[in-house]
Amino acid sequence: MYDKKACQKYRLTHPEQIKERNKKYRLVHPEKMRVCRKKWRIEHSKQRREYQNKWELTNREQRKEYWLKHPEIKKESHRRYFQTLKGRTAQRKANAAKRQLSFVPLNQHFNGSCSHHIDTTRVIYIPTEMHRYINHNITKNTKMDAINLLAFNWLEAEELYTQTIK
Repeated sequence: MYDKKACQKYRLTHPEQIKERNKKYRLVHPEKMRVCRKKWRIEHSKQRREYQNKWELTNREQRKEYWLKHPEIKKESHRRYFQTLKGRTAQRKANAAKRQLSFVPLNQHFNGSCSHHIDTTRVIYIPTEMHRYINHNITKNTKMDAINLLAFNWLEAEELYTQTIK
């Protein structure tokens, strides 16, 4: 039978043993802990976001001072972020927005690829060498027919290739 008061008393009198037991459990069951943390983050996402926004508002000046004192840390943090897939995608979207283009990818990014706008909205990831093979400009509409034909042929061939592998 479960005695709630006895458990509370034990927790209050033996905190070090409980910490040690929990630490061992986390080390032995890392996958379970990962699943639990993910579940908790999903369930508490709204509260976490509210807390984070509140913290941002109250500590804005401290953060500014920190980044001014440590520009090398900020630079390294940005460099690492923009090397991730999420960071590279964010950078591409920002560059497209700066050029007044939308960014809707039609296929997945892969190593050695770059994004090619087939029109002002849609993007196809094609090999970098192919993209540089024909000089083109979407805003002036120079040589867009040629590069788009090349890109669509490559995309069709790539889809056929991936279908035959499966």
